[in-house]
Amino acid sequence: MNTQRVFFLVWIINVCSSQPTGNTGFFWQVTDFHYDANYSTKGNPWKMCHDSSEGSYSNSIYGNYQCDSPWRLILSATAAMKRLHPDPDFILWTGDSVPHVPDSTLDLQKNAQNIGNISLLLRSVFPNTSIYPVLGNHDEYPADAYPPPIFPRSVQSVLHSMVNAGS
Repeated sequence: MNTQRVFFLVWIINVCSSQPTGNTGFFWQVTDFHYDANYSTKGNPWKMCHDSSEGSYSNSIYGNYQCDSPWRLILSATAAMKRLHPDPDFILWTGDSVPHVPDSTLDLQKNAQNIGNISLLLRSVFPNTSIYPVLGNHDEYPADAYPPPIFPRSVQSVLHSMVNAGS
C-alpha cells in the first residue's frame, strides 16, 4: 500500500470515529415501505407476493421477504426509529409507499390512502419533526407514470394526501 492510500485510510477512520460537534445534526431517511394492505399471514404467497422466485414462502406477522410490507412491519420500523433517535432534525421520506401489484388492483384513491396512512404514522410518531416527502415511481397511478413538467391532476391528488394527512 502506498503512503497516500495509508494516509487516506487513516483520515477516513479518524473522520468516521470522531465525536460529533455541536453543529452536527441527525435525520432519518425512509424509503420503499411498499405497504400492502392486503398482506395476510394466511395468504398464498405464490398469489399475493410480487416476487415469485425460489425461496422461503412462509408468511410471518412481519412479512415475507418476497412480499411487500405488512402494517405490523412498518409499525415496528417506525417504533425502532423513535427508540434509536427520537428527535431527528427532519425526516426525508423518499417514496415508494405503494405495493408492487398490478395497476388493475389499484386506483388513484387507493394509492392516496396508502400514502396517507404512512404520512399519518410518521406524523404521529414524530409530531414535532418536519417531514419532506418525495414521490417514488410506484406512488403515481399507474405505477412508473412519471409526470410531465406540469403536474397532472393525479400527481396533485397524491401530493395533497402526503402534505395534508393528519393536518
